[in-house]
Amino acid sequence: MSEYREISPLELCENPFRLIGDEWMLIGASKPDGTFNMMTASWGMMGIMWGKPALNCLIRFTRYTYEFTEASPRAAFSFFGNECRRQLGILGSKSGRDIDKMRESGLTPVVEDGVVWFKEARLVIFGKKLYAHDVTPAEFKVPDLCESVYPLRDYHRIYTYEIEKILVKER
Repeated sequence: MSEYREISPLELCENPFRLIGDEWMLIGASKPDGTFNMMTASWGMMGIMWGKPALNCLIRFTRYTYEFTEASPRAAFSFFGNECRRQLGILGSKSGRDIDKMRESGLTPVVEDGVVWFKEARLVIFGKKLYAHDVTPAEFKVPDLCESVYPLRDYHRIYTYEIEKILVKER
């Protein structure tokens, strides 16, 4: 898209703590039949993994988006800034099983190479799935942390994606 410029991961000058923790990310994935879903996330990491630029995200098994990330070898991570906070709240608190999240949010989906991202995003990171691992209570070295984060025992799967491409919206 002409309003976006592609950059390499080494050119990304954003603070990942602010991006993921404060601004949140919208994880989008598609099934082979072309259906897609998305969810807001505020937990994840960016860095180097196995010699590759990578992004980790966590998705609970109970989330509708889980079946889409399982079915797709790729995902997109869209970042918006505060102007889309209301939409991200809807997409993080409602299930695509129950409502038409696209209609409710008003965002514009773009499907590209089997992933979905959003025209309103200011930054989009595209990733290829490298690895997945389930969070389990036995692996916590601080048991109180597991109890406080997972009181309902609704654990996550952690996905590691190689960052393949980054789009930055021209201002």
